[in-house]
Amino acid sequence: MHIEGRDYRVVIATDVDRDAMQWECYLVDGNNEKLVFEVVRFDGRREWSFLQHVEAVPLAVVEYAVQHARTDLGSFFNG
Repeated sequence: MHIEGRDYRVVIATDVDRDAMQWECYLVDGNNEKLVFEVVRFDGRREWSFLQHVEAVPLAVVEYAVQHARTDLGSFFNG
């Protein structure tokens, strides 16, 4: 996705150790990628969290995540 002149890539991943699924957002700069933040659905705790990995995240990127992460990750897993 291209937001405010920068390219980002989203990866949806499962984390068995954390009993979670995450929506990971990476800043793409040529061949390099840097993890910016994760939106995590913790199934065991039935909780959503925002884990930031850089000092500042553009608000437009956070707004995009808020609009898409819950839908992309789905409901809590009961299993």
